[in-house]
Amino acid sequence: MAAMAEQAERVIQEGWMTKHPSQRVCRTQSDVVGGWHKRWFVLTNKRLLYYETVSNPSIKESRPRGELPLEAVIDVSVADDEPVDDECRYDFRVDANGTTWQLRTKMLKDRVSWMGMIRAAVQQARAV
Repeated sequence: MAAMAEQAERVIQEGWMTKHPSQRVCRTQSDVVGGWHKRWFVLTNKRLLYYETVSNPSIKESRPRGELPLEAVIDVSVADDEPVDDECRYDFRVDANGTTWQLRTKMLKDRVSWMGMIRAAVQQARAV
């Protein structure tokens, strides 16, 4: 019996969001003042990745700053349902085996889209 071929990795969604760094000792001024960093996120059928800039998949040196395998994702939930201050900021969390990514979008529709796409990709990854 032939082994089932591994499913090719494909991009489902990509775009800018801001990410709060993991809990750690503050090393830079940006960590002290809020710590949110604008990052380019890529959701594939296997992983959620982020880069400092827009990634170019054809460049081998373009390594992600972070990644979560979808099989490890436990929960995707709203972190805060109200905009903060005068700016619209919509936060959500992705929890995966001891790691939590705190993410932020500027528009509610973007948060809804990202959360829905991540949840659907996680379900699909588990079904394979």
